[in-house]
Amino acid sequence: MTRVIMASIPLLGHLLPLLPISRGLVERGYDVTFLTGSSLRGRVEETGARFRSLRGGSDFDGSRIPETFPEFTTADSDIHPRDRGARYLWIPPILEQHAAMQELLAEGDAAETVVLHEGFFHGLWPVLLGSQGLRPAGVVCLGVSVLTLSSDDTAPYTVALAPDDSAAGRARNRRLTNEVQRRFAPVQRYLEDCLAATGTTRRAPYYWDAHSLLADTTLLLGVPGLEYPRRELPGHISFAGRPLVADRTFDPPDWWDDVERADRVVFVTQGTVDNGDFDKLVSPTLDALADSDILVVATLGGRPVPSSLGVPRNARVAPYLPYNAVLPHADVMVSNGGLGGVHAALAHGVPLVLGGETEDKPDVAARVEWAGAGIDLRTGAPTPSVVGKAVKKVLADRTFRDSALRLKAEHAAFDTLGRVVHSIERSLRG
Repeated sequence: MTRVIMASIPLLGHLLPLLPISRGLVERGYDVTFLTGSSLRGRVEETGARFRSLRGGSDFDGSRIPETFPEFTTADSDIHPRDRGARYLWIPPILEQHAAMQELLAEGDAAETVVLHEGFFHGLWPVLLGSQGLRPAGVVCLGVSVLTLSSDDTAPYTVALAPDDSAAGRARNRRLTNEVQRRFAPVQRYLEDCLAATGTTRRAPYYWDAHSLLADTTLLLGVPGLEYPRRELPGHISFAGRPLVADRTFDPPDWWDDVERADRVVFVTQGTVDNGDFDKLVSPTLDALADSDILVVATLGGRPVPSSLGVPRNARVAPYLPYNAVLPHADVMVSNGGLGGVHAALAHGVPLVLGGETEDKPDVAARVEWAGAGIDLRTGAPTPSVVGKAVKKVLADRTFRDSALRLKAEHAAFDTLGRVVHSIERSLRG
């Protein structure tokens, strides 16, 4: 029986798109072991996979990022805000991830094992860069974010500009890429130090290129219509669609009938990472639409509803609501740009208003606006006036909904599990 090891950092947004894949592989008879954080054990075991926990600092609580990693959000950090995720969250666990992965590979025949990892789990990078250890038959990266690979056709990741493949645009893109890589140099050196501690013999590519270049196969869990076109995309990188995440048993709040009866619904969330301060997006949205006939539904990424949160009469708030429960009723989704939520909205044909400034969120928002499926507010802390104006524009202009429906059709056309299975079997054939 083919053995599959799946791996994810302990962030729910990174884990969720992998769960339908895990369940599908188990149902097809693959022997699946899933390596991730201990807080996510229940989610993994529901798919039928065996659970294995990360250890030490790599086993952090993804629901408490602001508290666990204050450097990630502090204004005193000397690391650029767009580079802090790499420096403080993604790179430090490499040594412990590598040790956990090697332990798992040693429990069976590595030559009959394929590893599927989401793009921010870097526990295979040491072996792929020459450190001693077991190498599986295949390494498949499942891209849960936007494509971060450098390209002359696009501005570099973290700049959040629309693509321009004209001669002048390509010159602009090369210049910006050089500038961003110089800015990132301290973090790149830190990455090289972390990898050297594992015994690597080859130098790592630029960090954001390594995400998609190091694996044998990279499957982008998204659709082409939401990604900038690139003429030089390597052949081992392709799109696989975004799998629909099945809801756990949904126990509707006692006000759920209001959602089902409402003529217009605006859904707002700050996701599961940058949700320590609801004054950034949730409160401005509630305030912006307080005097309207729109029902505003807010979810807080699993956090309790704070007593300080002002909730107007036309709003309903819950700590957690599954996307697949709310989105069939939503006319617009207001989000800080977490890609999982964005894909969920677009898979339901729901246009977006986006305001985020951490991790990949500005780049996600820029792609949504480029695709015509929403408005990028270009700030992580918009005023109520700015949010209200954007929401009303999206509601009034049918082109946003039409673009969202086009992307919905793209989502529906992909057989994600089939593409994953094909990659596994091709890895085993060599």
